[in-house]
Amino acid sequence: MDNLKLETIADFLRVDADQIEEGLGENTFEFGSEEYLVVTNEEAYEIAEEYIKESVWAFRPSFLAEHSNVSEDIFQALQEKCYEDANEMILNSIIDIDDFVDSAISCDGIAHFLNTYDGGEESLNDLYIYRIN
Repeated sequence: MDNLKLETIADFLRVDADQIEEGLGENTFEFGSEEYLVVTNEEAYEIAEEYIKESVWAFRPSFLAEHSNVSEDIFQALQEKCYEDANEMILNSIIDIDDFVDSAISCDGIAHFLNTYDGGEESLNDLYIYRIN
């Protein structure tokens, strides 16, 4: 367990570090029924990038069309008929995945992809904290 991250989440929650448990995922911590992700800026970007790549099927067809040579109508049809099964096909149609990821983060904010609880982001000790349940 990363002691700086443990101390950071304990400070954030204003509890003793021994009240925090290691979560199931990497860089996750539990306090009671709450679970938090504590990461550096670089780690946050990497996790968000992976999440975005795994969920391109759920992006707005207009956003997907802006980053590919495929029409909105095609993306709409794929999403309506294939859902998650269309992810690989949609991912392969994106012209520049790095630009796509940067645009998604720029539009929605990185917390949108990391904080599944309320979309918020906290920062303490040069680390970022996201509640994930």
